[in-house]
Amino acid sequence: MSSLMAKELELIEGFRDLSLVCERTTRSVKLGILKLTNDFLEEVVEKQKTDA
Repeated sequence: MSSLMAKELELIEGFRDLSLVCERTTRSVKLGILKLTNDFLEEVVEKQKTDA
């Protein structure tokens, strides 16, 4: 295995630790992350901080 391929695999493993979606093909590496938020739930959490 060439040192370049070893470095590529090391980087891919590092990205996996970041909980990114990692798809490796023969021509590319695709990385992505998706975060969904709910504004209503965030507002409830903020209001609960001041609610007795």
